[in-house]
Order: sequence, then C-alpha cells, then structure tokens
Amino acid sequence: MKYIGNIQSQANAEVFAVASGALPDGKPVIINSDGTVSVAAETSVSQAVGSVVGFTSSALGYTGSTFDSSNNKVVIAYQDASNSNYGTSIVGTVSGTSISFGTAVVFASQNSTEISTAFDSNSNKVVVAYNKGNPNRGKARVGTVSGTGISFGTEAEFEAAQIGSSSTTFDSSNNKVVVGYFDKGNSNHGTAVVGTVSGTDISFGTPVVFEAASVVDTGGYSVSVTFDSNSNKVVIAYRDGGNSGHGTAIVGTVSSTAISFGTAVVFEAAGIYNPNITFDSNANKVVIAYRDTGNGDSLGTAIVGTVSNTSISFGTAVTINNVNTPDVTTTFDSTLNKVVIAYRNGSAGDGDSVVFQNASLDTNLTSENFLGFSTGFASPAVAGSATTFETGKTQYTDIAYIGSNKVVIAYQQHYNTSGSQTKDGYCIVGTISGTSISFGSATAFSTASAEYVHVANVENDKVVVFFRDGQNSNYATSRVGTVSGTGISFGTAVVAHSGNSAYTNVEGIGNDKVVGVYRDDGDSDKGKAIVGTVSGTDISFGSDVEFNTSGDGYDLVSIGSGKVVIAYKDVGNSGHGTAIVGTVSGTSISFGSEAVYEAATTGFLDTGIAYVGSDKVVISYQDEGNSDNGTAIVGTVSGTSISFGTAAVFEANATQVTNSTSIGGDKVVIVYSQGNDTGAGNGKYAVGTVSGTGISFDTAVTFNGAASWDMAVVSPEDNKVAISWGQHSNTSGDRLGQALVTTIEDRGSLADGKVATIQVGGAISTIQGGLTAGQQYFVQTDGTIGTTAATPSVIAGTAVSATDLIVKG
Repeated sequence: MKYIGNIQSQANAEVFAVASGALPDGKPVIINSDGTVSVAAETSVSQAVGSVVGFTSSALGYTGSTFDSSNNKVVIAYQDASNSNYGTSIVGTVSGTSISFGTAVVFASQNSTEISTAFDSNSNKVVVAYNKGNPNRGKARVGTVSGTGISFGTEAEFEAAQIGSSSTTFDSSNNKVVVGYFDKGNSNHGTAVVGTVSGTDISFGTPVVFEAASVVDTGGYSVSVTFDSNSNKVVIAYRDGGNSGHGTAIVGTVSSTAISFGTAVVFEAAGIYNPNITFDSNANKVVIAYRDTGNGDSLGTAIVGTVSNTSISFGTAVTINNVNTPDVTTTFDSTLNKVVIAYRNGSAGDGDSVVFQNASLDTNLTSENFLGFSTGFASPAVAGSATTFETGKTQYTDIAYIGSNKVVIAYQQHYNTSGSQTKDGYCIVGTISGTSISFGSATAFSTASAEYVHVANVENDKVVVFFRDGQNSNYATSRVGTVSGTGISFGTAVVAHSGNSAYTNVEGIGNDKVVGVYRDDGDSDKGKAIVGTVSGTDISFGSDVEFNTSGDGYDLVSIGSGKVVIAYKDVGNSGHGTAIVGTVSGTSISFGSEAVYEAATTGFLDTGIAYVGSDKVVISYQDEGNSDNGTAIVGTVSGTSISFGTAAVFEANATQVTNSTSIGGDKVVIVYSQGNDTGAGNGKYAVGTVSGTGISFDTAVTFNGAASWDMAVVSPEDNKVAISWGQHSNTSGDRLGQALVTTIEDRGSLADGKVATIQVGGAISTIQGGLTAGQQYFVQTDGTIGTTAATPSVIAGTAVSATDLIVKG
C-alpha cells in the first residue's frame, strides 16, 4: 500500500499512508517519492575528499566549470592547448564518484584565456565568460546543453579591454549573471559586471570596481565569484596583491544591474593562486579551492566559508591534492550534493578532478514535501467491519476476553425477531482472526428478565455471568459458563444476594475468584460487594460487604494483589463521581475510604474504569457539571486509598454509556456514545495516554455511524480492541447486537511499514508543547518546530494554545 488519500474524519483533515521508518507521535511528516511517509529528519554527513579522476589527456589551461541542474550535467570549459588554444567545452555526467564525458565543442575559434562558467537556472542556459585575443576583450557566450553535447549562441562583449582571472556566477534572486575579473585596462582593479540572458544571447550593464588595487599576480588566476542562494549574496574570492597575495573573500549585494560590497576577510594568510569558489546549497556553505604557496609546492587546498549578512567566516583548510594544481575550477552537483573540483595537473598538464563532500546535516525536508503531523495510529482507525451477533433487540451487552483469540459477549435479548418481549439472557462466543470476528450459536443463561448483565473471565476457558434475575425477585444471580470451541454451556444458577438488586457488575481477580457488586434496593440502595469462588461449573459466595450508602452505575477493575477499584455515581452525595479500593482476603472483601474524583453530578450508567499498571486506573464518565462532556481522570492507588490527578475531556460534547479497557503500557481506549440521556448517538472511541497523574487524548474515532447503546470493550493481544454494542439500525427501532475488532498502534512511535494517520492542513495537532498561542511555527530540518524559518522555509501552522497547533494547509 502506498499513499492512500483523504478520509472523512471529525476534523476532515487526515490522510493514511505507509510509514517508511518509525514515526514518533506528533512529529512533522514528509511524503517520499514512492508515496510512503517519513518523519522530517537530518542525517549527519562528514567532510570527505574523493579519488582523483582524469577528464582529458590533452594539455589544457584556463578551466571553468558549472552544473546544469536542468539536465543534471557538469559543463567544463577550458583552453585546449592541443587545438590552437581555442576555447572548448565538454559535458560530463556524474555517477557516484565517477564521471563520463561527451564530445568536446569549440565555443571560440581563437586564443581564449581567463575562462569561467555559470548556469543560469532562469533560462536553463550555460554562460561562458573569457578573454578573447586579437584584440583582447572580455567576451561571453550562452550555451545550451542537449544530452552529452552543447551548442552556443552569439558572442557578446562585457569589457572593452583585456581581462584577467574571470569568474562567473548566477544570482537566482535577481535572475542575473555576475562576472568578476581584474581589469587590465584599469590598473588590474577588481571589477564585476552584471549580465542578463535572453534566449541564446546575453547583454551586460556597466562594470563596477570592488577592489581599487591590483588583484593580479604573474602566478595565475586571482579572482573567483559565486552566488550564495541561502543569503542571496554574491561571494568573491581573490588573491589580494595589496596584502602579500593572501587569499581573501568579500560579500557582494546585487541591486538591479549594480553591486555593493561588505568588508574583505582573509581566508588564507599566505600567498595563493587560482582561487575558485562555488556554493554548496545542501550545506549552505561556499567552498574555495586554490593553490596554496604556503603549503609545499603550491598544493591543492580547499576551505569552507559561511556567509552572514555582508560578512563571511571560514573553517580549517584541507588538502585536496598533493601536487601543484593550477587552473582550478569548482562546481556543485546539486543532484548528488557534491562539489566537483577540476584542475590542471602541474606535472603532467592534463585535466584531473576530485569530488569534495562538505560536512553537513542533510535533511529530507523540502519546500514542497511537508504533509502534516503524525498521530501514532495505525490506519484506517477502524480496521474491522461490524458483525451482527444478535438480530433481536439487544441490551446490556458486556464482553470478556478468555484468551486464544476468543471473546464471550453477554447480553439481554429484549425482544426476539418476532417482536415478542423476552428479556432472555444470552452468551455467545466470538473468534477473532485479524480484524474479523465470527460467532457461534448463542446460548441462554436466563430465560426471563436478565438485566444489568455483565461477564468476567476466570481461568480454564470459563466465564462468570452476573445479572439481576427478574424471574427470581430481582436477586443478584450468577452462573459459570464453560467455553468449548465456538459454543458455551452453563452450570447451575447461584444467587449471590437474595434481595432486590440493581446495577450488578462483576470482575475476575484471578485464582478462580470474582468480585460482584450491586445496589441493594432492599437495604436503602446501599452499594455492596461480594466475593465468588469458581469450582468446576459451580460458584459459591462469601458474605456481602457495604461500601457505599446509596449509588448507581457501578464499574470495577482488578489491579492485582487481590485488589479492585470500584467507580460509581454517589447518589447519597449529590451524584458526585466517587471511587473506593477493595481488598479481597479469602472469601471476604474489605474497603478503604471513599474518594471523590468529580465534585459534580456524574451520569447514569455512564462510568467506566480501566487499569493501566503501576497502581493507576483511568475512570471515564459523563460530567453533568460540564455539559455532559466525556471526561476521564487518573487515579493512583496507595494501600487502601486512592487519589486523583486533573480531569481531561475526551469528548467536548454530550456523552453517555462509557466503557474502557487498557491496551498495554500507559494507554487506554474509551468507548462511548456521543449523545445524552435522551438518546444515544454515534459509537466512538478515544485513545488516552497516561503521564504521571494526567491523561491526554487523540482525536476521537467513530466506529459506528448510527445510534449505539450499551457499549463494552476489551483488549485481546496485539493492541487489538473488541467492541460490542446494541445498534439502532432498522425502522422498528430494534437494537441489533453488533461487534467489531480493530487494531490500535502504540501512540509513542508507529513502526516501519505500518499504516499511519497523518493530520494535514486544517487539523489540530494536540500533542505539541511549549507553544505560544497566535504564534506561527515553522518545520525545522531536524524534525522539530520553531518560530523562525529554517532552510527550506516550511510553515508548520499556527498555535492556538500551549499544546495545540492548527496544521498549515
């Protein structure tokens, strides 16, 4: 699977794509050329010099080179001493650290010296500047590369006098060519001129002096120029004849057809010859290659410079060749991010070249490939399809996982398919395969008025069903079910409490024991708990213990070591959300003190609780004190006490019928209906991540686009969740019993090859940090975001809070 495309989500701003490499949660994501996605990142590259490769066996001089980025070709121009010193050019193709060439082409049939080249990326043309003899004048021609060949337009003059040491560059911010040289008609002063390419021709402005001293020496070329597209500046490197021939550089700013300069900076405090400069747009550095007379026999040397405003600073020089290297020329291959240095071998006279790699932090981020922010989810968010397990009207569904990819769903069949009210209690076995679920035949555990139905797993393919038995005076009743294949059979019904009971619920705690809870309507609506012990197909109970004076909506979870946490609505305390810790010993249970987690009324039958490890639970509930919003809070158990962190909203709309499960580590999945007590809405789930005593949530996912009631959720292996519910799906209003299985990836980092959900333009990335509301943020090349633009400049979005960022479209 490759890049898949848009989906309809709550924010209508998500896409699915396959991850290439791990995708840390909340990081900027780029789309690759093969349609996969990766996190924006940098790769460290060390400085290196390649091996020497010859490009001609003829004697040559006055070399110049450039890279034609429209054709991905290197063009070298030179004086061909084997052909009457004619100006000649040749096209090269780089592959790895090697280069191959086409056929040489003459651009000036006369003695040609001071040759330099540049590529005009506006017109996709090569410009060659040179001194043409008889009479000596500064000339230029425009070349067009085709395949491995090149052709030229009409010759143009830019200096009506002899020039020396020319160097040419292209200013892409102004779409101008700049030629630097010393003017032999003006005391060898350093001079520059701006040219404009039109078709296969070029025209020039008025030359400008940038150094009112001689920049020439009989040792060789003395001036070279390049354009730094990162700072939009021209940089000229030259031999300063007024300062002992030291290597010097200066930064120039082009305005129309004029140019102004900053302060000159020495990069080599020794005599140099043949400086030649190019710009490495990958590292945003200039590279100067030159003959260093202070280092042996004028050895070939290179140095890296960084432009800042109108100044430049330099690193440490490195040797590129241990021979005398006149006629040096450099160019940057922007396809391979390498600098090619060509020169004349001083001993043999032929042309050689080396590849120079700048130290850099390469990035996969471009100005065009930013897609959005990762969420850490596998996608589609709902991978499985709903399967109907009951065609009659279904209520009070609950689900338990018993291992071996099997679940047991318990429920009340309120009406059968003939429309007759039955209220029979059933269990059915579901078998999970990937994200599919299939069912065997349902088996009744009660043939009349089974209400508040819940089911818990115990060992050895057994479950305990706990319910209010309307056929037997509403007593709290239990039966043991034994799973075999796709079927289930039951032992004898056992009364847990021989009194009118409501809100029955049950949880397995290991060692063939369960804890049942209920409201004792025959004893002033007190909340009570009882321990059951399974033996074979039977269950027996100890004595019940009061833990609450009046409540409803009980849910409970085992946290190990014989402890459970019960969460509920405390009717005797203004309906406040309350929890308590119970400890089982043998067949009895004792309790600590009640602790309020929500000092406002919580919903009716709308409390869920899940254990996430480290003595922490997550309680989800309907907060009637906050517009019935779906809310969750982290509780931490210490001994027989429980304390709470700060509540977090997972659904900023009315919610009801919440239920939850842990999916391993610090993650919890909460299922709920988006609606209020007057009617259920779409079935949704939200994934929460616990950090300390707090919890944060991803964007909620709709798993059922119809009214959903009595939802339950459990987590099998492999980050899957199985959800059951009753769905309004036909004209008679019956609630079909439905279930599905979906896979949820670890939010922390989505693995390579997984399908990711990416939040794109218009979405709100809610898991950032340290943001300033109203501030625009940019994607940085290292995969972070910041308030200043990187190179390239990529807008991430605008912050609306310290943690929320509206993703830029």
